[in-house]
Amino acid sequence: MPTFFGIEIKLDSRVYEPAEDTELAMTALSRLLEQSAGGLRVLDMGCGTGIIGIFAAKSEKTRQVVLADISEAAVELARENVLHAGVEKKARVIRSNLFSNVQGVFDIIVFNAPYLPEDPEESPEEAMMLSGGREGVELSIRFLMEALHHLKSHSYTVLVSSSLSNQKLLQETYKKFGYTPEFEIRKHIFFEEITATVLKR
Repeated sequence: MPTFFGIEIKLDSRVYEPAEDTELAMTALSRLLEQSAGGLRVLDMGCGTGIIGIFAAKSEKTRQVVLADISEAAVELARENVLHAGVEKKARVIRSNLFSNVQGVFDIIVFNAPYLPEDPEESPEEAMMLSGGREGVELSIRFLMEALHHLKSHSYTVLVSSSLSNQKLLQETYKKFGYTPEFEIRKHIFFEEITATVLKR
């Protein structure tokens, strides 16, 4: 099994493999965990392999972690990885179309969102893993709107985006829904810049 962020995980070709964007999200989450007093409830939205949720569950700062994904293959894989990591008492994996099956409120919600603009040549499976909509941000905007009902006061969202998507529209959405950008972590990869933005609610 490959190791990512010190965590051994199983992979599946049908599920997005952890990459640089995953690392950015986990680095941002790590900073939030470090500055917290603990007892946190964390949601790993679009969990894929489950690596972000497992990382959160291994932290002494969290009391409960929920991992959610729309893909049945991702849910099955994340459950296997949660068991392998030994965090099944703290972490629960559910199948959910964004927040459709998510209950309660959270201190931190992490979404390594599919952030690329639609590609007419990609398969439905590829689109589910990579495409965020026509402008690359439609799914993220829907996420930010629905997340309002699942965030505590003074809580945080970690959202990953790309310079290839409509950043202006995404930033306008932050203001529209009352999110305040706290800090960003950026990385240049070939022809794009990927950003993990921490938003305070």
